[in-house]
Amino acid sequence: YLATSLSMQQARRKLGKTLFSLFEGGVFADGGLLVYGGQSQCMPVELLLDINEESTKITAHSYEGQVYKYSMLVYEKEQRENLLSRLKAKPYQVFYKPPLITVVHKEAGKKKGVLHICKVLAFPLEQVLIVGNSQKDWETMSALHVESRPPACFLPFPRIEKQIKLLYINLK
Repeated sequence: YLATSLSMQQARRKLGKTLFSLFEGGVFADGGLLVYGGQSQCMPVELLLDINEESTKITAHSYEGQVYKYSMLVYEKEQRENLLSRLKAKPYQVFYKPPLITVVHKEAGKKKGVLHICKVLAFPLEQVLIVGNSQKDWETMSALHVESRPPACFLPFPRIEKQIKLLYINLK
């Protein structure tokens, strides 16, 4: 299973068809969409009708007709600040790394999603390994702390293909 801040479509495109097909599902958009065991759980984000800035490119990421993530590219600083202040008044989680603003459901979370999938599919936590490549992954990796082994594996590589190849080599 894959846990990522990317939408499912973005993850499929970034990994490519061959690598993406190795995963049976996952936690997408920081927990906005869970896909596992032939099921899905979407945490919808309400329509952002009041955002129509000229220089803002908005992408709605959806699954089976429900939007679970918005990505907004806002290149002008003043417009970004205005948009961020309006979004703070809404019941969302907002992630910001200029010029990108992403919005997901306020209850979404990678850690929650991973724990939910493990529980539903009866995966013992001591048999689960989480591999991360950024500081944002530490919270998710901490979900699996078991005294008999380290909680997770941190691979500081910029490309996921290298991470998967290294993980595959180490698990042989």
